[in-house]
Amino acid sequence: MALTRTKVWIAGEILTHTDLNAEIDNLLNNAASLQSPWTSNIDAGGFRLIALGAGSLGSPTLQPTGDTNTGISFSAADTIDFSAGGSRVAQLGASALISASPEDSRTDSVDTILELRSTTSSAPVAGIGTGLLFSAESADENPSDVGQLEFAFSDISAGSEDSYADLLLRTAGAALGNRYRFQATGAFRGIFTSALTANRTWTLPDADRALGIAQQTSVAVGTEFTTTSTSFVDVTNLVSTVTTGANRVLLIFSGVLSNGNADAASLLTFTVDGTNQGGTNGLMQINTSGADTAENGTMIFLTAALTAASHTFRVQLRADSGTAKLRTNPTGTLIVIEI
Repeated sequence: MALTRTKVWIAGEILTHTDLNAEIDNLLNNAASLQSPWTSNIDAGGFRLIALGAGSLGSPTLQPTGDTNTGISFSAADTIDFSAGGSRVAQLGASALISASPEDSRTDSVDTILELRSTTSSAPVAGIGTGLLFSAESADENPSDVGQLEFAFSDISAGSEDSYADLLLRTAGAALGNRYRFQATGAFRGIFTSALTANRTWTLPDADRALGIAQQTSVAVGTEFTTTSTSFVDVTNLVSTVTTGANRVLLIFSGVLSNGNADAASLLTFTVDGTNQGGTNGLMQINTSGADTAENGTMIFLTAALTAASHTFRVQLRADSGTAKLRTNPTGTLIVIEI
């Protein structure tokens, strides 16, 4: 409450020492009432507010009207705590802590506790996003940009937005540059896991390529491929075009073959960019003990190191006599693996 008078004076009244002492004692004994509660803004005149109480999360030092468990407190030396509803939502000190408040009972969901937002007054276009810059001290700069993480849109179309994450790093002292990108298009999802016992290094080829296995089946179910040619011919649909680095490629064929003649042979080979890898006799020969006797066959071939470019891989078939047949149960398969 505000300070109140001890006596109201009237004109012509004699000032006694008793009345004067009472007025002064009232000021000395209730000086805090001159400041609390404030009835207007206070100008500190360039001075500081010091020696505050530490407070607590449930009753912080600085708190707004009507909300006594929300505000700022000081749980330890060189530490600032921010609370909401009596729970810590952030702590700044030797390290920074951001915490969700209040605690909930979820068990298998992600709780987003911090949002970094950047908007524009102009019409956004592809490439707009939000980023984080990281800096540290280098031999010639303090601070020095050491890395940056950016999240941006590759497509901003309403209802069909696609985004990507870029990791920017420095090379040879140059400005930060984009080194790694993780991009999502449609339902794409990439997962990277590691349980290393030592450092490992992966060197990616200097080429555009799809990681993993490029696979193409032969003809449609119910249709077999046949030839009476004694020279190799391309097997319809058993072709795969892959952009590789300067690496070797493992070619695998699996299928069921037969020949219309008994004791006749069906021969297979791979071609790389039109070059037969097995010569006149091919890479695999299957002899049938009886006419149209089905035989399973698997052919594996490792190419020499290829140039970094687009390459076409095919399976070819020929008969030494009769009719060579590639059956469809199961359908013949070509697998291309870049090593």
